[in-house]
Amino acid sequence: MTEEAHKQAVKDQFTKTAEEYAQWATVDAGSAKSDVAFFQPSPEDCALDVACGPGTLSLKLAALTREVVGIDLTDELLAIARRKAGEQHLQNVRFSSADVENIPFPAESFDLVVCGSALHHFPDPERVFREMHRVCRAGGRLGVIDIVSPEEEARAARALEIRRLRDPSHARALKPSEILQLFEALGLHSLRQKTETRAERFRPWAKTGGLTEGEPRYEKIKKLLESSIEGDRTGWKVRRVGDDLEFDRGYFYACGTKR
Repeated sequence: MTEEAHKQAVKDQFTKTAEEYAQWATVDAGSAKSDVAFFQPSPEDCALDVACGPGTLSLKLAALTREVVGIDLTDELLAIARRKAGEQHLQNVRFSSADVENIPFPAESFDLVVCGSALHHFPDPERVFREMHRVCRAGGRLGVIDIVSPEEEARAARALEIRRLRDPSHARALKPSEILQLFEALGLHSLRQKTETRAERFRPWAKTGGLTEGEPRYEKIKKLLESSIEGDRTGWKVRRVGDDLEFDRGYFYACGTKR
């Protein structure tokens, strides 16, 4: 898939699932609050939320910083973010359509640059990371939170197959070691990191991806998950819970300071 085709796939996927994804993000807002705390925002910060989606992180950051800008490719998600900002009467947050591989701001424009749960949609995460680093001020912080791939290659391959079936715009979830390499390559210091596991039910997860029970992709993913139970073939610890499946999604957090 070409670069432009992939960007169009991202826009198509999240245009189709904008409301479902926003509803999931609202349910996950408690996690968003703890996510923001990890970045240690201050009242003087001007923050950039890269691939902000429906604004879940941006809106949390707005309560703790001087100003927030959220950028994303998908207009439907940005419209939801603006609507939520209006409902919360927030005056210090704005949202713009932008390509995260070419962030439309001058160098050293922000004190805090973050990307939450989007890195796996970037075919060239190194390029996005360099752009995030470019617009971050010296002494500012750059932070990432994302789902991660198992370090074991066989499990990583099965997990990737399932994720791409659910969401054709999924590029690749990085391994924790690969995310750390991105930070180290740019010379960021005072690096903080942590891992977190969140339980996910299959049915709502499939719905958020725009799938409905009975359609071929839904049924194929379900069978792949069921066949992954024995031997933990995805590294997700898939198990049966009532008439549904449940699995663990691993998240990796990292934040460093620009020299």
